[in-house]
Amino acid sequence: MRIFDFFVLIKKNFHFLKLLSTSYVVFFVQTCAMIFQTPLFIQSIGVGQYGIWILMQNITNYLILFNFGFINNLIAEYIKIKHDDSDKDLQLNRLFSSVFFTILVTFILTVPVILFLYVNFNKLFVSDIGNDSNQILLLILYVGFLSTYFSTFFEAINQYVIGSIFHKNLIEIAKIVLSNIGFHLILRNQGTLIDIAFFLIFINAFFLFVNIIYSKRYLSYKISFQFVRIESIRQYVKPSLHFLFLNAIYIAIFNSDNILIGILLGTEYIYIYAISFRLTDISSKLIRKVTEISIPKMVNLLKTNQKERLKNLYSKIIIIQSILAVLAGIVISLFGGDILILWLGPTIDFDQNVIYVFSVYITVYTVYFTNWTLLNVSGNHSFLSIISIIELTINISLSVLLCRYLGIFGIGLATLVSTLICSFWYSIFKVKKMLS
Repeated sequence: MRIFDFFVLIKKNFHFLKLLSTSYVVFFVQTCAMIFQTPLFIQSIGVGQYGIWILMQNITNYLILFNFGFINNLIAEYIKIKHDDSDKDLQLNRLFSSVFFTILVTFILTVPVILFLYVNFNKLFVSDIGNDSNQILLLILYVGFLSTYFSTFFEAINQYVIGSIFHKNLIEIAKIVLSNIGFHLILRNQGTLIDIAFFLIFINAFFLFVNIIYSKRYLSYKISFQFVRIESIRQYVKPSLHFLFLNAIYIAIFNSDNILIGILLGTEYIYIYAISFRLTDISSKLIRKVTEISIPKMVNLLKTNQKERLKNLYSKIIIIQSILAVLAGIVISLFGGDILILWLGPTIDFDQNVIYVFSVYITVYTVYFTNWTLLNVSGNHSFLSIISIIELTINISLSVLLCRYLGIFGIGLATLVSTLICSFWYSIFKVKKMLS
């Protein structure tokens, strides 16, 4: 009877387990690639250039903010389109077209930002690497970013509107494998960061095309200027700007630390900070998969107004992720340094105090991530964006202050404190109020 009940339970949760397992395959492939490629990166290009590479990735990540939250708001607006609406296809075309052409216009705003960074890069960041190579690398990565910028639009359609996390995971696995094979071959043949950046242009463009083809195959929609409605765009502006502020703080948590380190201490310290944060980064990505695969279900429950089922789903996610986060934090705080030495060798540089800070941060982050996700997809995010601005201000101010006395440990501590006293507690309060 117990064996029968076990198989009934597996059958009942088969779809959830399939999505979770493929999400963990993505994570496993990504982690294995990172484990093998990071030492090769450091040995091939050196610590200084590795710090430059991380810094460049952070800069291009910030440029995603120039979609001004319209892609996030696309999901909230999609929830408002009812299945039984007679003109739902027209509403969908208007929504997609209005958002697409809006982000096309906002992309133009990234051009002066890149030109400013190109001219002033070596004045803004402390680096002993050649001036010309830094600026050329920035421009090449920007060209590759063009595909990434528009991929986010079609990935949102595939993941949240079509709800195909399984196929999205397969696409992501293919991208990770092909990218890392290319990186490995380039580094083994004494290639440079500029060679890798050129390769990324091809990879990003190819998978932009894949996402477009997939979305058109499984969903009937048209993107045309004739469907654009100025009045719709005006309605999207306010909620989209709230999403912009939320995205800013979300990206800032993971990228502004490295940029501040590059400005205040030098790019070589970015390497130490990134290595010290690496285990928390891996663990948090693993744990948050539980939330990520549940987003389409959240969207569906919100769309059909099944609040009790949504409440049960949320409770299950929080319990699972909190247990996993606490266990991961304990392991990282006790054995994190030993794991890094075993992985990257006895000469590796890391900061044990930063490891301790981020072993605590992992629990704070995983709870906040679930709340942040639910508030985002439900459109209950407006005041959270104001809290995020306060958090960002506290984070940067504390980082600058504590860095003077505690170095990179102070910057990590500032990230933990600012998140804990602002978005963490407010997001819990807001979700409870929404579900009550």
